[in-house]
Amino acid sequence: MHVLYVTVGGSPQPVLDAIARWRADRVVFVVSEDDPVSDKPGSWTEVERQTFEYIGPERERKQMPSLVARAALTPGAWEVLKVPADRAQEALDGIVAHANRLPAGAAVTLDYTGGTKSMSAAAYLAAHLLPRARASLVTGPRVDHVRVVDGVQVAQRAAVGRVQEHVLVAICRSAWSRHHYAEAEHALAAMDDLPAPLQGLRVASRALALWDAGIHSDAATALAACQPVVGNDQRQALGRLAGGDTAQWLAWDLYWMAERRGVGGRHDDAVLLLYRLTELVAQWLLRRDHGIDASDVGDRQDVAALVSQARNGRKVLGLVAAWTALAALPGPATASASALGGSLLAFVEFRNHSLYAHGTRPVTRDDAGKARAWVDQHIRPLFCNEGGTALFGQLPTALPAWALR
Repeated sequence: MHVLYVTVGGSPQPVLDAIARWRADRVVFVVSEDDPVSDKPGSWTEVERQTFEYIGPERERKQMPSLVARAALTPGAWEVLKVPADRAQEALDGIVAHANRLPAGAAVTLDYTGGTKSMSAAAYLAAHLLPRARASLVTGPRVDHVRVVDGVQVAQRAAVGRVQEHVLVAICRSAWSRHHYAEAEHALAAMDDLPAPLQGLRVASRALALWDAGIHSDAATALAACQPVVGNDQRQALGRLAGGDTAQWLAWDLYWMAERRGVGGRHDDAVLLLYRLTELVAQWLLRRDHGIDASDVGDRQDVAALVSQARNGRKVLGLVAAWTALAALPGPATASASALGGSLLAFVEFRNHSLYAHGTRPVTRDDAGKARAWVDQHIRPLFCNEGGTALFGQLPTALPAWALR
């Protein structure tokens, strides 16, 4: 089904040209309401009076057949949509709302030649917002600044691609600023015939969305298929993460992931990741400093009193037990683990009462901020480089320069 929306002004010819050019299954005449301030009639007045009989000077009314008759439209093949003459936003709302009620898969053409400037602007913008839509303009050579030469005008498709590109870039810029890379990829995937820069941006958005989800191997493959969007430290980190290199890199990945969830307002997720990070760092330090695998302690007597029995029969060290073991065993992390004291139990208790653990209370922004501050004070120094620096930085929040033109 093909539906033509045509804005109606004081001249019938552009309307007739658009109808003849596009031969749509249905025509929607977008007409203006009367002006309540000046009491000047809009094109809607003619619809009310004579079923859309004629648009033009009053003196010619008796000599001219109706617009519908001249376009040879049959009953049921046309309708009228009334919009404000000079309120572009309301006119846009009306056109988009009407088009959204069309059957699924309907193609839409919006001819914006006639009518007030606000009506034309609304129709042109609607062509960028509606799926399977195009803009149309009746144009031709001009002899003055008033009108196109009659008889040589033609209805043609108006370019909308670049405007759509600007809209997509704005959507992607907002999504990347919140680390919502999957949202950017979804927006780009909805448009056909993307120009090369936006095709690359779609791949980059997918790569970062995969990384953000912890799917490192696929992220590395996707990132290698587009122009650079991350720094050398991040590329090295992704390579190590994809290869399962070391827990220290994964600790940083969890740390940055928790920060991204906080930026996006997903505070329960952020706390859950910080909890996992705290557990991971303890497991890593036990393995590095004492050769203890917290998931399978075996017969180690120095931590025998702390182990729990897993369902598979293995002896394991949970989060609190792992940090308690680190505090009891002489090593590089002994002092730091001992300094946790009751604050570790308070952190665990807080997490256990959250919605994503064993409780019913959602984590607030303030809650997540306190959990992040505790991790920054007690846990982060243990997986930093010498000098307290990060192994790699956070994922980008700004679009790459090569994607903008």
